[in-house]
Amino acid sequence: MTGDPASPEERAQGVASGRPNRVTEAGPASAAIELTTLTDGGQRAADIARLLAGFLAKAEKSLDLALYDVRFETGAGGLVLASLLSAAQRGV
Repeated sequence: MTGDPASPEERAQGVASGRPNRVTEAGPASAAIELTTLTDGGQRAADIARLLAGFLAKAEKSLDLALYDVRFETGAGGLVLASLLSAAQRGV
């Protein structure tokens, strides 16, 4: 390896870190990606919180998240917060 930044293709294959990317490492059963598209005002916060809580409950080793506009003081936000805390208590 050189000190040069890896190309996007190399990063996608895990070359920059010297190991395979996580999808390859995890195997085909874990490689599925589920996509849920949202629209502004198009869904209820409680429904999305339940969806997110279900995702968080399945985490075993790590979580990589990008959450925006979560209001933890609401019922829906409290569910997300409780799920995050539960994952942390499991050692995720």
